[in-house]
Amino acid sequence: MELPEYALKGLQLLADPSHFSDKTFHILVEAAFESLLNPQTDGATLDHAELGNVDLTLVKQCNVAIATCVLEAGKHNADASTISTVLEDCRLGGERIDLFCATYQV
Repeated sequence: MELPEYALKGLQLLADPSHFSDKTFHILVEAAFESLLNPQTDGATLDHAELGNVDLTLVKQCNVAIATCVLEAGKHNADASTISTVLEDCRLGGERIDLFCATYQV
């Protein structure tokens, strides 16, 4: 599974705890999945109070990166192992990878 450069960069930013705490990472992953599964949300999930301290451009960039990863994974019928490899290459930690994969598999 190959991702475009902008998605890889966004995932690398998600890996950096100076940008996203574990809590804000969790919220952003949930928001990205929600926006894909329920288009009527119209981005409202990105207005979460916990994300208020994070630069909006960064939030949007990372939201797009997550969505791109999810869509590509679905397109290629990728399993958790394949997704984990991509996320490891982007330097995400084990807990964040586990959360992402668990959310993807639901």
